[in-house]
Amino acid sequence: MKIPFLNNILKKKYTAVAYTRRPEGTPIGIGVQIQLKKDEVDITDTFIFEAKDIAAKHLKGQEIELIIDDDNILSKSVTSNDDDQDSVAQTYPNLNTEDFYVQVLRTADNAFVAVCRKSYVNELIAHFAEFGVAVTAVHLGALQLAVLGKHLNETTVASYNKIALFDNEELVTLQPQELKAEKIYRLQGMYLDATYALPFATLLNGLTQQIEFSGNLIEKNQALAKETKEKNFFKKALQFGLGALLLALTINFLMFNAKYKKSQALQEELQVITSQTKSSKQQQEAVAKKEAIVTSILNTGYSKSSWYTDQVIKRLPTTIQLNSFNYQPLLRTIRPDKSITVQNNTIEISGSTIDKESFTSWLHQIEQLAFVDQLITKEYSENSTNKASFAIEIRIKDDPEE
Repeated sequence: MKIPFLNNILKKKYTAVAYTRRPEGTPIGIGVQIQLKKDEVDITDTFIFEAKDIAAKHLKGQEIELIIDDDNILSKSVTSNDDDQDSVAQTYPNLNTEDFYVQVLRTADNAFVAVCRKSYVNELIAHFAEFGVAVTAVHLGALQLAVLGKHLNETTVASYNKIALFDNEELVTLQPQELKAEKIYRLQGMYLDATYALPFATLLNGLTQQIEFSGNLIEKNQALAKETKEKNFFKKALQFGLGALLLALTINFLMFNAKYKKSQALQEELQVITSQTKSSKQQQEAVAKKEAIVTSILNTGYSKSSWYTDQVIKRLPTTIQLNSFNYQPLLRTIRPDKSITVQNNTIEISGSTIDKESFTSWLHQIEQLAFVDQLITKEYSENSTNKASFAIEIRIKDDPEE
């Protein structure tokens, strides 16, 4: 598929993922990857994955545009006007836009309004980030299908779970469909399965900017784009810095290689003429210094805390992520006029887990440790994403047996 004004863009791949659900309710991602080659767009990959498999090879380490099109999206159309607030008020009269992201598509006759809770959008972005996937933009519902009206000679365009109706290349209605569409579209010599129509349309509109959207989601996308730009700049600057350092080291090695070899020869000669007595004395001094360092560390009292920490952490399952680990925590805020007081023989730990069974097993293992006197669960609460936060307190025996 040719896009004439992209001639000067370097080859680059772009990925979009539509986050939706199968008819039976299983969350899935439907992805498309395209590559720009001169003035053409080629589809290089299409894929479908279940939400639990985000870390699959298709996404890890990539940047994606995310389209949320599940049952957390509310979408309606009203008679078009020029004011987003009026359009939102007509579609959802009691909606608090402080709590919702809004995306609006305007045609000659209608305004299509899609909304989603900000908390849900942010949770999804964070969920992808946990697996090394950076979300660079978010879109709501199937509004992006509107761009296909300008590229397909069709009055009806289907995606995985939506049907878009067009009149004179303009979107007229968006309707849900229960069964997966079995349809192949042809775009200037390229074939597109209807299953992947929504993520492809999103990428296509991102390149052509033929369809404009409004709403407070724009601010979120601007923030995501800025964050991605800053991270990429830092990554490239780091790579450049490392490259420059490597080059400098290489030049230094080439310039001083001869001197280094001569110095090495002198060192070898010195080792030959050094007496055994002197060598033995040096080794004894080195051992004495090391013993002094070890004795100093043991006397500081840190060896015990390090040992306690090691015993707890090495039993930590991969399903648990720690937020804090405090040995002998402060009992009160440090003040210049007050002495520092700590809670002796105590370890406080907080974090989160995605597996209650492995969390319980971990607690049982801690209780079996010789130095543990008592283990107290101070907090355990689950949220809607099957992720639980916790806080525990470990009380240590006065004279534990290591």
